Amino acid sequence: MASPYASASRAPKPRAVVECGSSSNPNLGCTDERQDAIAA
Repeated sequence: MASPYASASRAPKPRAVVECGSSSNPNLGCTDERQDAIAA
Protein backbone atom coordinates (compact mmCIF):
# COMPACT_ATOMS: atom_id res chain seq x y z
CA MET A 1 0.00 0.00 0.00
CA ALA A 2 2.99 2.31 0.42
CA SER A 3 3.90 1.98 -3.25
CA PRO A 4 3.33 5.12 -5.34
CA TYR A 5 1.99 2.79 -8.05
CA ALA A 6 -0.90 1.84 -5.74
CA SER A 7 -1.98 5.43 -5.17
CA ALA A 8 -5.60 6.18 -6.04
CA SER A 9 -4.48 9.56 -7.39
CA ARG A 10 -1.98 8.05 -9.85
CA ALA A 11 -2.99 8.77 -13.44
CA PRO A 12 -1.86 6.56 -16.34
CA LYS A 13 0.10 8.14 -19.19
CA PRO A 14 -1.12 6.48 -22.38
CA ARG A 15 0.78 7.06 -25.61
CA ALA A 16 -0.22 6.33 -29.18
CA VAL A 17 3.30 5.21 -30.08
CA VAL A 18 5.92 3.68 -27.78
CA GLU A 19 9.50 3.20 -28.98
CA CYS A 20 11.90 1.29 -26.76
CA GLY A 21 15.38 0.72 -28.05
CA SER A 22 18.17 -1.34 -26.58
CA SER A 23 18.58 -0.42 -22.90
CA SER A 24 15.59 1.92 -23.38
CA ASN A 25 17.50 4.14 -25.79
CA PRO A 26 15.54 5.76 -27.32
CA ASN A 27 13.04 5.98 -24.49
CA LEU A 28 9.89 7.31 -26.14
CA GLY A 29 7.27 6.17 -23.67
CA CYS A 30 9.13 3.11 -22.34
CA THR A 31 9.23 4.33 -18.77
CA ASP A 32 5.59 5.45 -18.81
CA GLU A 33 4.48 2.12 -20.28
CA ARG A 34 6.46 0.15 -17.68
CA GLN A 35 5.12 2.21 -14.78
CA ASP A 36 1.52 1.88 -16.03
CA ALA A 37 1.96 -1.89 -16.25
CA ILE A 38 3.31 -2.04 -12.70
CA ALA A 39 0.39 0.04 -11.45
CA ALA A 40 -2.12 -2.19 -13.21
